[in-house]
Amino acid sequence: MTITLAVDNTKKPMTTIRRAEDGDVADVYMLLVDEMYPETGIVPLDRAKATAYILETFAKGYVFVAEDKGEIIGSIGLMVGDPFWYSAQRALYDRWTFVKKGHRGKAFDLLIRAAHDMAQNGSIPYVTAVQTVNETDRKNQLFRRRGMTPIGEVFVKGLDLCVSETCSAEAVAAVAADPTPKL
Repeated sequence: MTITLAVDNTKKPMTTIRRAEDGDVADVYMLLVDEMYPETGIVPLDRAKATAYILETFAKGYVFVAEDKGEIIGSIGLMVGDPFWYSAQRALYDRWTFVKKGHRGKAFDLLIRAAHDMAQNGSIPYVTAVQTVNETDRKNQLFRRRGMTPIGEVFVKGLDLCVSETCSAEAVAAVAADPTPKL
């Protein structure tokens, strides 16, 4: 499935959305790890896990990129599955949605539209979440304004929340020493 959308605005460069190709993996990785994580990360970064997660999404899911003058400025990673433990209801759910500062707005709208269109074409719902400690109210409002209905919130206790690279040395060391959660 190929979706190409464009915003033709003579005052601003054209932003296009296209299905990512294998050659985009490195650029998407850099976008997510170097730009999204520092802005939205809440626990220490595990580069090996991030790499595996991104590669899995490219291999088994759908990745779209937003481009401006040939530069990847945003991406959305999508999977089809059953995100509800109690139901066989299939859904298209996002694994990430991010657009670089200075390019948000139209590029974000186009990425979300691509996800909505894909879900609608497959007759399945589209599910997303905001998981960050930065500007959550603003981000939640973005999805509400796009017609999405909130179905809950995420709560955490017992986790040393950090904002990306500002994670405490103790939190990083604790995760490195014992990555297995205690149940």
